Amino acid sequence: MSTPNTELLTIDFTIPLNENQWDLTSVVFHEWLPAGKTEALHRKKGNFSAILWIDRDCLPTYVPEEEIPRYQNIDVNRLKIEVEVREVPIELSNFVYDERESGKGIHHGLKPNDPRYDEFRTKYHQLARDVLSFTVEMHNRFVEYVRIEKAQFWLKRRQFNEGLLSSFHVASRAKAKCGDRDLILWATNFPIKLTVAIGATDPYVKRSEWQKIQQHVGGSSRTNPVSEFVSNAMFFAAVDTFGAL
Repeated sequence: MSTPNTELLTIDFTIPLNENQWDLTSVVFHEWLPAGKTEALHRKKGNFSAILWIDRDCLPTYVPEEEIPRYQNIDVNRLKIEVEVREVPIELSNFVYDERESGKGIHHGLKPNDPRYDEFRTKYHQLARDVLSFTVEMHNRFVEYVRIEKAQFWLKRRQFNEGLLSSFHVASRAKAKCGDRDLILWATNFPIKLTVAIGATDPYVKRSEWQKIQQHVGGSSRTNPVSEFVSNAMFFAAVDTFGAL
């Protein structure tokens, strides 16, 4: 039998709804929880398909199954999403599997000094980017409905941020399965890039500005009105997103 040219790639995410351990953001259910994958939500686009499901592992504290109907408010602070990518070229799937320990500097297949390494790493990065975009889109569709239709206004849409791709995968405990091989960590070894979308083009306090800050603190001049407006807008956007600061 010839080796197939493509195979199925499956990626599992457990996505926190909160931003940190002090953030208590959750979706609130009433006397019921969906029955895991049996009652999963489905979404498809091209070669991508996904299911979103919730089970008792998505609760912040353990609740026995028989106790669920007695709870008026059931807080869910994690969502589980499983993405399937069909017809992934076998060479790329092999590369993904071979890079499972690249964070430790271990490359089981192509080595970084191989001329083909950068080509496949670029393809892996693009695939991870597409999976992230599709995953965030499904997450946001669910959050959007509950936020608007059920007035759970504290819920937050996730922004697609390619620069934080690896961080998102670590936070969501992303695992991948290439064909019928063992589960591996998914795309956790790509550079992190931080960008500033609005506000100051350089948001950091630096030595070169310290004297200027001293003049402002010691004097009576006003800050730039435009910068003040932008900063206030960012503050109220943060309040809207994260609650009172």
